[in-house]
Amino acid sequence: MGHNLAAAQPPWPLPPPQPLSRPEVLPDVKQDSDEENKKAPKVKQPRKGNNGFDNPKLYFFDGFQDNNQDTGSLTYKCRWCPNSVRFPASTNSNLKTHRDGSKTNRGIRKACIGRAKALAKGGNFPPSADDQAAATKKHNSLAGTLATYVLKGRFNIKTMNKLLLL
Repeated sequence: MGHNLAAAQPPWPLPPPQPLSRPEVLPDVKQDSDEENKKAPKVKQPRKGNNGFDNPKLYFFDGFQDNNQDTGSLTYKCRWCPNSVRFPASTNSNLKTHRDGSKTNRGIRKACIGRAKALAKGGNFPPSADDQAAATKKHNSLAGTLATYVLKGRFNIKTMNKLLLL
């Protein structure tokens, strides 16, 4: 037979719960505020890099020493994709390269696949290598055209007349 929960509750409101009767303990503030019990220093989380964008370490979980890894270098797990990045303690360029991508003589290394999610969550990152390459390509495709010449503010009526007479 099923239990009726509504029937088990009384039709009137219950009184508020009474506090347990225990002796009141007051802390000894003078004893607890000596040098030995001073608060631990706060761990400073990196927020902004020196270029105004978010520090690359914010894009990753805390670093750890992986197996067969040199002393002084750490491995960082990306918060937005399944990849891990190793980098020496002296520089964080590998972290920047993973987050932003890079442009080299051989081509473009793509940025992290989770970069769009991080930007949507409020990340402040520099333009990715893909974005920079697209802007450069768009700028270079206009070079040598009349529209580019006029847009740069070098318009001269004599030059315009020469172009029209051709």
